[in-house]
Amino acid sequence: MKLEEALKEISFYGRKCSELGLVVASGGNISIRSGKRIYITKHGCSLGKIERGDIVCVFLNKRSKRDKKASMDLEIHRAIYRASNFKAVLHTHPPFIIALSIHLDTYKPIDFESRLYLGSVPIIRSKHLSQEFLNDISRVFKEGGAVIARGHGIYVAGGSLEEAFNITNLIEHSAKIAYLTSSLRKVA
Repeated sequence: MKLEEALKEISFYGRKCSELGLVVASGGNISIRSGKRIYITKHGCSLGKIERGDIVCVFLNKRSKRDKKASMDLEIHRAIYRASNFKAVLHTHPPFIIALSIHLDTYKPIDFESRLYLGSVPIIRSKHLSQEFLNDISRVFKEGGAVIARGHGIYVAGGSLEEAFNITNLIEHSAKIAYLTSSLRKVA
């Protein structure tokens, strides 16, 4: 994959995430693995309006000067790719799943379709970017494709960015259903 292809795909899904409220301002990040390289969004860029200079090409298994320009979550993306065969990682801050994650240890969707496609999604509590956090990420992505960072957001990986986006969207959709169900119990 070349930079222009990665830019087109990352920009498309970044815009969709922004439009759906899965990210705001400069929150979240996206990457695509291409062999031993990773195309990742730059630190501080807005996913809703990604431009050519907002994508950084870094190495999967070695550090370079370009790492400093990449998202602060670069090591998380590297950990996911090293632990799996996934080709894309999407990190977003969906409000409903973040709110639920504060009160749960594992997220188990209550609606049929989400249970069917997601099963349960683990919630990790370790400090963001700590070695424990990276170890937890590696452990989870050896077995599955999604994790919720308690009170922070979700990391979803897929065979493509489209797959990661669809799973992200499904997780947040199911969290909205859980929230609405809980709210309606109080009035019904």
